[in-house]
Amino acid sequence: MEKVLREIADAIRNALLGQTVVTGVRAIGTVYQNTTGRAIFVSVTAQGTLGNNLSALTDGANPPTTTVKYVTAAVTNYGIPLDFIVLPGSYYKVTFPTGSLQVWTEWRI
Repeated sequence: MEKVLREIADAIRNALLGQTVVTGVRAIGTVYQNTTGRAIFVSVTAQGTLGNNLSALTDGANPPTTTVKYVTAAVTNYGIPLDFIVLPGSYYKVTFPTGSLQVWTEWRI
């Protein structure tokens, strides 16, 4: 019963927040603009090489220059998670010197 209630709550939360999986439409190193009129929560997972930084940049400039978060790969070929918030109207991009995008999801909040 608890599992069913959790799944229902997750489904409602995702519908209300406007979850969008954009893995096939987003690319590392490309600049995007948040035109939703609401803040968005971005969650990215990439796989890469030991010691490289998976970084999120966002601000009002195009291209964005403010690094708001980065994660350093602790091992090679392992999923590295990166989450950050983008304000309405702001530009954002994810950088990663070597590696590949696994999942990119965005939620309107």
